Order: sequence, then structure tokens, then C-alpha cells
Amino acid sequence: MFSILGGNVTDRVVLDLYAGTGAVGIEALSRGAARVTFVEAAPTAVRLLRRNLEHCGLADRAEIHPCSVERFLHHLDGWESGPFDIVFADPPYTAAAETEALLHTADPRWVTSHGVVVLEHAAKRRPPDTLAGCRFIRRYQYGDTALSLFTRGEAPQHP
Repeated sequence: MFSILGGNVTDRVVLDLYAGTGAVGIEALSRGAARVTFVEAAPTAVRLLRRNLEHCGLADRAEIHPCSVERFLHHLDGWESGPFDIVFADPPYTAAAETEALLHTADPRWVTSHGVVVLEHAAKRRPPDTLAGCRFIRRYQYGDTALSLFTRGEAPQHP
């Protein structure tokens, strides 16, 4: 994902949906993201995420929402760090259709006018033409996994 985005992570506000233990968001912080909001519902993963952020010394630039992605996306009032420049969603592959529907119905204010949404999904799944108010730009395949890139603005420049 970061080779796709290139230098477009520096000073950006990032949202990591289905964050797990935080690997993607922590990598974004290490590459200069201004802050990252993590959304993860599994209590065990949230505990590990908190520990990982503390261990890396990055907790001061992180916000953790221990809830479902659906709850987070449909309750904008509680957001302290949005809207987001980069959104990464790595849902369980079995929940791909539900996740796409969630992203379509979420309030459009959650992605900035120049925002980028990256959706990880099974390579055999065709990405939608639009997602979260953003248009499909490109699909990158890595074995059985694919990353689909959507944006409201110009496509990010990458090496």
C-alpha cells in the first residue's frame, strides 16, 4: 500500500478500518502520518494494538475506537480526528459486500476532498466503480489479494 501511495502519507490524517493489531496504521505513523485513527472491534486485538502503539512510542498520534466499523462510520459526532486523507479498509473477505455497502452509506464528510480510499479484498472479487463517494482508479493484485484504490481528487503519484 505504501509503495502505491508513495510520499503521500507525510502529514496526512489516516483511518485504519478493521485495524487488527495496527500494523498498517503504525507503518503510516512511522512514515510521517500526522495521526491515525484505528477502528477495531475485537478486544484482544485492541489490547495488542494499544501495546504496539506504546511500544513504538506512537500512542500520542493515535486514536483507537474499540467498536465495529459500522458503528464508527455512522456516528460522525464522536470523531475527533476526521475527516481523513487516507482510508485503509481490510475487512474479512467474507464481509466484502457488507463493507462496500457500509462505505457507500457513510456520511461523505469522512473523506477529504483529496482523499484516497484503499480497499483490500480477495483478488477474484471485482471492485465497485465508486466507493465512499470516490471513484475507482486502479487495482493492484498480489497473489490471492488485491488492493483497489479510490479517490476524489487526482490519482496519487507513485514510484
